[in-house]
Amino acid sequence: MQIDLSELFAAEGETKSYSVPFTTESVSWNGVSYPVKEAGTAVFTITHLGSRVFDVQADEKLTVTFPCDRCLTPVDVDFHLTPVRRIDANVSREERIRNLDEQPYVQGYFLDTDRLILDELYGCMPAKVLCREDCRGLCPVCGQNLNIRDCGHSKTAPDPRMAAIRDLFAEWKDGN
Repeated sequence: MQIDLSELFAAEGETKSYSVPFTTESVSWNGVSYPVKEAGTAVFTITHLGSRVFDVQADEKLTVTFPCDRCLTPVDVDFHLTPVRRIDANVSREERIRNLDEQPYVQGYFLDTDRLILDELYGCMPAKVLCREDCRGLCPVCGQNLNIRDCGHSKTAPDPRMAAIRDLFAEWKDGN
């Protein structure tokens, strides 16, 4: 959803609140898309400081489902996002780019609420997601989830890049 900031131009010094649903269904990160399982209604508080400069504060809670990094079990990760931004509507897009102050959530006088929330979310993405601290992962031989059942295979699978060296070693061993 978009909020038209121009409706606040005449209300210098005033604060206005908006309840906005988060409508993005999935989050793309490093080329992978993760579903947004649950999203509440974001509350945006916008204060017109004067001269078309705005303080924007938001409060949003959402849940994104990621696969466990060891066993691929779906894990729900909760986020409580509270971005705070200052928007100067007098600055052109080109000036923002030149000053390295890009704001992809501002298009003209419109604030794209979903993009602002996503911008904050990308800064909070977890480096590693585990279904539990002691996750045992998958068997490297058969792919069995070791949290569910032990398959009895060796915990280390031979590295396929070492196959030529193993073959040489086997020949040497058989020749002696």
